[in-house]
Amino acid sequence: MIRLIEAEIARRDMTILSHVGNEAPNVQASDFLRLAGRYPDTRFVAAHLANGVLGSRHGGMNAWRDFQGRNVWMDMATLRTFHTGILEEYVKVVGPDVICFGTDAPLYWPPAFVRMLETADLDPEAREKIAWKNATRAFPRLAC
Repeated sequence: MIRLIEAEIARRDMTILSHVGNEAPNVQASDFLRLAGRYPDTRFVAAHLANGVLGSRHGGMNAWRDFQGRNVWMDMATLRTFHTGILEEYVKVVGPDVICFGTDAPLYWPPAFVRMLETADLDPEAREKIAWKNATRAFPRLAC
C-alpha cells in the first residue's frame, strides 16, 4: 500500500476510500489514521465511520481522539447509524466537517440512509455538510 500511495495515488492527487471497521483485522481505525498521518497531503476516507458492525461502537471515535490530521473523512454508511444515535455522537466528537453521506449500496437500501440523515438530531448546517459539502472536500473533483 505504501508503494501504491507514493507511486500513484499521492502524485495524482487521488483520494483513498477504504473499508475500515472493528471486524476487519487488517484495517483497524487506529492503523488507518496512522497511515493517513504519514501522508498529510493525501485525502483518506474511512468507510463505516471507521467502525463497522461488530465490536465497540466507539472504535472510530476512540481512534480519532488520538489523531491530529486534517486529511481524513468518514462515511456514515454503517448499520450502527440506525436507532443508536451514533451519528450524532460522531458529529460531537469528530465534528460535522469530516463526515460524508454514504449508504454502502448495494448492500443496504440507500433511501433508508437518506431518511436517517433527514431525521438525525443535527442542525441544518451540519446536515448539509454531511449530505454533500464534505464530499466535495474529500473528493475535490466532484466540485467541478
